[in-house]
This record gives sequence, structure tokens and C-alpha cells, in this order.
Amino acid sequence: MSAGQQKAALLRLIIAYAKLVRENSSAPVIVLLDEIAAHLDTHARQVLFLELQAAGAQVWMTGLDAASFSDVPNAKFIYCENGAIQLN
Repeated sequence: MSAGQQKAALLRLIIAYAKLVRENSSAPVIVLLDEIAAHLDTHARQVLFLELQAAGAQVWMTGLDAASFSDVPNAKFIYCENGAIQLN
């Protein structure tokens, strides 16, 4: 498997677990994903973002390329540039 395929498989497990927790608990589900778009092609990113949305969790993702997150529905972007935090 390529690095992207390995990452996609692991992400499916994380999303399945988030759904399981949401369905069996009243606690809010928060998913933190660092550099998530790295190694994923455009289609894999689109599928990932749709699956994360369907998981019903609050999702925080980090990345160095804002364009990689252009397909994220209802996204809020927070930038740190020159020591200043900006919300977009």
C-alpha cells in the first residue's frame, strides 16, 4: 500500500471509532487530526471530509496548505502568521 492508502485505511478506523463513541455515549466527540491532507490525493481528501462530516464529531485539522482543505464543508480557518492568530 502507498502512504496515502495506509493513511486512508487508518482514518477509516478513526472515523468508525468516533461514530461508535457518538452512538454509545452522550459525551461530545472531538477528533484531532494533524497534517491530515498530506499523502492524500484530491479524491481521498474529499471522501475523508465527507466521512468526517457524517461522523457527527467536532473535527480539528491542521495543515500547511489551506488549499488542501477547500472541500471541507462549513470550515473555519485559523491562521498563525508572524506570531498573530487570525480567524477566517
